Amino acid sequence: MIQKAKEDKNVKGLLLRINSPGGTVSSSQEIYQAMLDFRESGKKIVVSVADICASGAYYISLPADAIIVNPGSLIGSIGVIMNSIEFSELMQKWGISSTTVKSGKYKDIFSSMRKPLADEKTMLQEMIDSTYNQFLDALLQGRKGKCPEAKLRAMADGRIYNGVQAVKNGLADGVGDYSAAKKIIAELCGLDYKNLNIIRYRQDRWQDIVESLNLRPVFGLLNSSPVPQYRYNGIH
Repeated sequence: MIQKAKEDKNVKGLLLRINSPGGTVSSSQEIYQAMLDFRESGKKIVVSVADICASGAYYISLPADAIIVNPGSLIGSIGVIMNSIEFSELMQKWGISSTTVKSGKYKDIFSSMRKPLADEKTMLQEMIDSTYNQFLDALLQGRKGKCPEAKLRAMADGRIYNGVQAVKNGLADGVGDYSAAKKIIAELCGLDYKNLNIIRYRQDRWQDIVESLNLRPVFGLLNSSPVPQYRYNGIH
């Protein structure tokens, strides 16, 4: 949808409404790159935050010219997380065993059926750190000139802020509702707010059906392999 807006000659800017705790790393990075491409085309971007804009959702906001938040919006949770539930002791208690046939030593790394080995923990931590640095680079570039680098690095430890705190600390640019964000995008684009024409790009019909049935938790269970995520886990 962002690509479509970029190519639309009638579109002068993008007003992105966000209400998300984040998601997988690759999905966040793809949207982030689309946002960067949109910005580099010379068009303006304003992000309007509803309840939450955390982790991966904040990541995709970084190319914006302005991030506008509500006073009580949750902002931040900058970092990476990867978790898995380990059942080995419970399985042993109930006499349940698991057999794994694998092609290499680490093929079942982070398996729920056994405790992780020390070298596996080291390997996973190195991967998480590398992925975190990708987020950090985007943060330092996106908020450059709006917040000192040392302060940004200090805040990039997973902590969460409300909207007022986020603006005070340089993670967001102003407190306001959706209408305020519309006025800002109109001003940045040199347009008359009263005559602003909002073009809404909708997702396809299949996505609408899936969301209306609330099947995402089911899909999450079916796709339960642990993956690194830019996600705030305080929202369930």
